[in-house]
Amino acid sequence: MKTKILLSILTLASGSLPAAESSPKDEVIAGAKKLAEKENYGWNSTNAFSGFTSTSEGKANKDGVIYLAVTFGDNTTEAYLKGGKGAVKQPDHEWQSLTELENEEGPIQFLVRRLQTFKAPADQAQDLASKTKEIKKEGENYSSDFTDAGAKEVIAVDQDPLGMQGRKVKDNGPQEVWMKPLADGSRAVILFNRGTEAGPITVAWEDIGYPDHLSAAVRDLWQKKDLGKFTGKFSAPVASHGVVMVTVRP
Repeated sequence: MKTKILLSILTLASGSLPAAESSPKDEVIAGAKKLAEKENYGWNSTNAFSGFTSTSEGKANKDGVIYLAVTFGDNTTEAYLKGGKGAVKQPDHEWQSLTELENEEGPIQFLVRRLQTFKAPADQAQDLASKTKEIKKEGENYSSDFTDAGAKEVIAVDQDPLGMQGRKVKDNGPQEVWMKPLADGSRAVILFNRGTEAGPITVAWEDIGYPDHLSAAVRDLWQKKDLGKFTGKFSAPVASHGVVMVTVRP
């Protein structure tokens, strides 16, 4: 398995160790430790899951307190985290603890699990370095092959060989439909309700590149449940600021 990781960490490693006394891997680890010792630092990132993109803004201090804001579409969820515990504010909700959210159903469970194991960039860099083979330095960038064990642990589930990104195919006020073509000819579809009230959202086959007369099998990815075959369209009730994610397979 030859899987590469690229670490752009000029701000982490700059001036960390004398060049003659350190390897690139030493520089990465030392730079990450140096960053972790700062009173506080911040970052911005873009994240992709199954081709659907969100943005994150974060801040961390040396006491281990992390502030994180995750934005998908027009909605932002905020969280304060420390040591696997935390408080979360979803759009149009009051602050709730991660423990309280563990009992809620639906896609919030994916966010809860992410927040419970979230690491600030300084800790992530040290962790990634421990899972790599020899690290090479090219200019201001550091790259390496993962070890086999490291690759299995770090690589995301999103490995569809077609490699296409998700895109919005329908925008009906607060209701959005996003779609990603998959290599086997099926579609990954997200029904996203940005509104303040629950309501049904419909995806027509024409929205995702299928003919009206087509009969296709729909599977709910959150519930891991086959919903049956549908012709021409599929509808599902979606909670306020909620998400339903399905696959549509002819």
